[in-house]
Amino acid sequence: MPLDGFPVLGFTEAVENLYIALMYSGVTLAPLVGEVATLEIADDAQVDWFAPY
Repeated sequence: MPLDGFPVLGFTEAVENLYIALMYSGVTLAPLVGEVATLEIADDAQVDWFAPY
C-alpha cells in the first residue's frame, strides 16, 4: 500500500514504457482503472483524472 494512501498510476520516468497501477482498493477500482489505463497505454492519451497520481 502506498504510504500516503493514494494510488500510483501511470508511466514511470525511470523505466521507459513501464506503466504502474498500484492502489489499496484495487478490487473495487480495477474495472475503472483498467479501462482508463488502456486509453493511456494503447491510445497514448493523457487522462486528466490520473494526473495527480
